[in-house]
Amino acid sequence: MCGDNMKKISLLFLVLFLQSCINVGTDEASQLKIISLEAVEVVKFSFVKENIFKAKCLMCHAWAIDESSVLSRVEAGNPEGSLLYNRVFDDSMPFGGPPLTESEKEVIYRFIMDLK
Repeated sequence: MCGDNMKKISLLFLVLFLQSCINVGTDEASQLKIISLEAVEVVKFSFVKENIFKAKCLMCHAWAIDESSVLSRVEAGNPEGSLLYNRVFDDSMPFGGPPLTESEKEVIYRFIMDLK
């Protein structure tokens, strides 16, 4: 009888332990959102800031909240000649985090193109 109770108690602890692990994780999948540009005629700084910079950049780059600071890192109409685009395109940014999705890269590309 005592052995049965020990088995039940052990099983109960095991179930409780496993239950506590269910909601643990990095939640990286929630950062992989697809941004649709279909309804966006011109990509403005506010759109980029809300959809990309706040979630992926501001924790390390406080300057990314300021439009003039961002514009100093881009060449209007030339994404390939822009530091900002090159750093996200080659996945070196965001450093230590998941790279930007293709749709997020497209937003930054369109933002720079729309500056001309």
